[in-house]
Order: sequence, then structure tokens, then C-alpha cells
Amino acid sequence: SFNKCSSFLIDEWQVANLLGDSTWRCTSDSYLSNNGVVINGFTPGIGGRDNNDWLISPSLDLSLYTNPSISFAIKCRFKGMPLKMYIAVNQASRPEPGSNNWKELEVIYPTLRDENWRQIASLDITKYKSANTYIAFQYLSNIEKGASQLFLDEVKINNLMSPAKPIGVLHSLNL
Repeated sequence: SFNKCSSFLIDEWQVANLLGDSTWRCTSDSYLSNNGVVINGFTPGIGGRDNNDWLISPSLDLSLYTNPSISFAIKCRFKGMPLKMYIAVNQASRPEPGSNNWKELEVIYPTLRDENWRQIASLDITKYKSANTYIAFQYLSNIEKGASQLFLDEVKINNLMSPAKPIGVLHSLNL
């Protein structure tokens, strides 16, 4: 979760703006906690703008987990491109956004754009266990595909006793 979120700091997460003037920021519109994060690439009267923004976790030591899984809450308003999720393992430092160190994970979300929070739970990341693992979320928008307003909260790593059936589906791309 993003409980220590402030206008300048999103806990220990790195905000990286590669394109456009939108960026991840704190919001009081959250799932369960006091704060979440939000991004919106839409401008009234203009429409969707070109944006490429990353939200990158601090280093996570997944080697201590038996069956690590990730869960998070998401809410989406308006038409736009789906949130992308990435993972990087065995990194001495936080990888640069968009670098070849990232492996894209395809998350198949339940129906979004209904302005309700959805919990994505028990996405198995066991094969990515390392002492230095990073998780990233990438927001994209443009005039052709639109710009959703996307909220994210309660990003957590869980240690399951055995792999669970996920709510939402996680697939690896190009591994």
C-alpha cells in the first residue's frame, strides 16, 4: 500500500516519466488504506495525450518466500490502454525503465472501466524468486487508444503455503 504517500514521495517507489506531462501521484481515493496512487493522461478538450510512465518498486527479497505471489487493487475510469506489469530479477540496483532487464508479465484483468476497485490476487511469481527483485507498472496513453484514469493501491507480496488459483491471470511474455 501507499500509506506514506505524499506529494513528493510515493513510499520507496520510483516514479519515472519517460514521455508526456502526466505522472503517478498520490491520491486519497484508495482501496483500503489512506492513500493510493493515480495517473491520468486525458485533458478535457484535447483528449488522450502521449504518456509513458513507470512506477517501480523498491528491491524485494523474494528468496525468503516459499511461493511468492503478488496482489494489488486497481480501478480504472474511461477508455485507454491496459496497465502493463513487469518484473526484474537478480539486479544489483533498480533497473532503468524500459531497459532489457525487465520481463513483461501479461495480467488479464477482470472487466475494468466501471469505476469500482478490483482486487487482483495470488499472481504466482515463484519462478522470479531472487534476493533483488523489482516489480514495475507502466501506464501508457495516446490520442488513438485513449487515456484512462488509473488508480493503484495495496500492492503486496504474499507468501503462500502452496500456489493458489489466481483472481486475474498472470502469463509471462517472451521468457
